[in-house]
Amino acid sequence: MSKIGVGIIGAGSIADIGHCPSIEALPNAYLAALCDTNTEFLDKMSRKWNPKKTYVDYHDMLEDKNVQVVIVGTPNRLHAQEAIDAMRAKKHVIVEKPFACTHAEAWKMVDVCHEEGVFLMAGTNQRFWE
Repeated sequence: MSKIGVGIIGAGSIADIGHCPSIEALPNAYLAALCDTNTEFLDKMSRKWNPKKTYVDYHDMLEDKNVQVVIVGTPNRLHAQEAIDAMRAKKHVIVEKPFACTHAEAWKMVDVCHEEGVFLMAGTNQRFWE
């Protein structure tokens, strides 16, 4: 079985203390890509977690064939659009909490999930902590 490539949008503290260690702990997954508009965060996280690729624009990351799952860990107001764009690119999506800012955004995300035939989930990275 080949490993699942995970891409993270948002290279802040939640990626550092939650998502990257969780991915590293999974035997069938690897950090395929890391994306952030803040190049300082991106460089620091890249040195620490060694993703296969880094991106400043998440749209470019969504074109990466090695990324099958996208974790959205950006500011709350960006969650819905980034998740929708990822699902439109046929990526499975894990969205950090809050899932969306409005009911309308949340239902739109669910609708796109069904339309594209991908998985969508609210992030619960603490499941991997002891």
